[in-house]
Amino acid sequence: MVHCNHRKQAFYMRIYQLIYGKIPVVWTCHTVPYPNNWIKRLLGYYGHKSIAISSEAQVWMHEELKINNLHLDKILNGVDNSSLVLPSKSKKTLKEEFFRNRFNKIIDGNSTKIIVAHGRLHPVKGLNLIIDAFSELTDNERRNLLVVFSGDTDCSYYLDLQNLIAKYKLSDYFFFAGWVKSDEILSIADLMLQPSMREGFPLAAIEAFFMRVPVIRSKTGGYKDMEDCCVGVPIGNAESIVQELKKWVAAPDRLNSYIDKAYEFAMTCCTVKAMTNNTLNTYKNALKICF
Repeated sequence: MVHCNHRKQAFYMRIYQLIYGKIPVVWTCHTVPYPNNWIKRLLGYYGHKSIAISSEAQVWMHEELKINNLHLDKILNGVDNSSLVLPSKSKKTLKEEFFRNRFNKIIDGNSTKIIVAHGRLHPVKGLNLIIDAFSELTDNERRNLLVVFSGDTDCSYYLDLQNLIAKYKLSDYFFFAGWVKSDEILSIADLMLQPSMREGFPLAAIEAFFMRVPVIRSKTGGYKDMEDCCVGVPIGNAESIVQELKKWVAAPDRLNSYIDKAYEFAMTCCTVKAMTNNTLNTYKNALKICF
């Protein structure tokens, strides 16, 4: 059995089978949409079973790649939640320690609200939209807000974000933490923003659910599977983020109604165990189809 997580791997397996004969192949599509011209469709190979990691991916793979639904399984991504537990220290203390140790900055952990965007610094993550949206808040609305971006800063997008922050004169509000463990950054978060331009299924949102952090995210892949657990905004729309932030600043507890539902969803559908059990069933069916 070979499980391919990239189109190139699947193509190599197609060639392998032409030479050496049958071997069961499962292919997972991790991001949709992706470029899909006639050449890519001609060369594409989707295995004996294909895995879509979200409802949006499942629809796209069926409609655009013409994969028969009988050969297509939806399996939501799972995360290792063993470390994603609420710490014993208060959030106030964790906030103050995080900013003092990483940024040499003293904050009041009670009055300061921390917004995080957790993942990598890449244009596809739409982090510039957060900065654009933040610039539209009034001085009073952003007075007690700070934003932390995680991710390796050794990239051109980091410079783009820094230039945008400087343009709006918002350097007092934005901080780049570099690489940081999920449980560490989410333990200080009052809100997570995820305005991605494209996603298959955002693991950072699931990590936030485990850490009981409310999420505002774009309606990319995976939103339909978790729409009862978070707030969705149109893709690429900074104004929608502005409006959601204004509502949240005015009533910070308004998103708390999502927290329990989000945690239950993550525990039921998005653990490594749940993903593994579902994948094992797909493997069994791939064996039946192949032989």
